[in-house]
Amino acid sequence: MDFRNWSEYVEDYPPVLLVRVTPKLVEGFWTTVARGAAQTQGVSIPPIKRFKSGFSRMRAFCGDTEVTPIHPFKLERRISESDTIYEGLYAFDPSAFGPQCGSVKLVIYSEKEPEKGDTRVVDPHVVQQIWQDFAPYRALQR
Repeated sequence: MDFRNWSEYVEDYPPVLLVRVTPKLVEGFWTTVARGAAQTQGVSIPPIKRFKSGFSRMRAFCGDTEVTPIHPFKLERRISESDTIYEGLYAFDPSAFGPQCGSVKLVIYSEKEPEKGDTRVVDPHVVQQIWQDFAPYRALQR
């Protein structure tokens, strides 16, 4: 829903694969303890989560080869009157990821620890689905 107004922006351009990176939501230790204490008194409070750290940058790999994004967006998202958080929205050539990769991985860096990457391997079924979804566009390019 956050990008619902982007349709007009992207519909007239060649197809791209958009990868959105949103910071993790976590509950602090003391908040968890307080919720547990309240629960022992019969009060059920839902988890109170906050964003762990903002997005800094991302690197994507097809096998061991780094894939350069067409455009790496870094978006500021307002989460309250006084707080903002950064998200990533990276545009890639969809043919950069497919069966030829063997594996696809994303390395995500946070604002809190900008030199320490969190590596996520993309499920091979997801890579295959992306490859199939963009097949009609590859056929048009021939």
